[in-house]
Amino acid sequence: MSDATPVPAANAGSGASQAAPSRAVEDERMRAGALVVASALAAVAVLALDGQAAVVPALHLAAVTPLLWRTDLREHRLPNRLVLPSLALALLAAVAAGTVGDWTPLLAGLATGAVLVALSLVGGLGMGDAKLGAALALLLGPLGAEAVTLALLLAVLAGGVAGLAGLLVRRVRRGQAIAFGPFLLAGAWAVLGMQALAVLR
Repeated sequence: MSDATPVPAANAGSGASQAAPSRAVEDERMRAGALVVASALAAVAVLALDGQAAVVPALHLAAVTPLLWRTDLREHRLPNRLVLPSLALALLAAVAAGTVGDWTPLLAGLATGAVLVALSLVGGLGMGDAKLGAALALLLGPLGAEAVTLALLLAVLAGGVAGLAGLLVRRVRRGQAIAFGPFLLAGAWAVLGMQALAVLR
């Protein structure tokens, strides 16, 4: 028999070396896409909340929304390092609004947070969702209690439709939890988008 040539090992090494640049390119594209989305959301926040203290937490939320969305879909969690700063900033903005006579943001945030935490304690929602929902309610408060209600309603409807669709195509099993953070974010940004369009008109 003739001497064997280690071709498979060479091919394996070549494949690994090709995979690394491919992954790097994909990561770069994701970062670029996240930057575009965050910039667009920041513009929406400024238009919708111009002159309101809530624009500060809204800008932070715009920056972290792409990562929150992706992480929740992939890992079913909303990291505290991303959610808590938005919650803290939104709470400060709501307190600031209250000092000049507008307690709607604070009351809306506290009421929403209490309901979501209760749902979390009985197992109907994740604690990360509860914290994110409270932050969203606080920063939507300046637009009125109706805006907070509409955002939550949109999130529940979108989540319900997505869950039903997942069952129909058998991507989701009955009783399986779905990532609710993206729907909370979508509902809030939809309401802010409507307000931004109203300002432009």
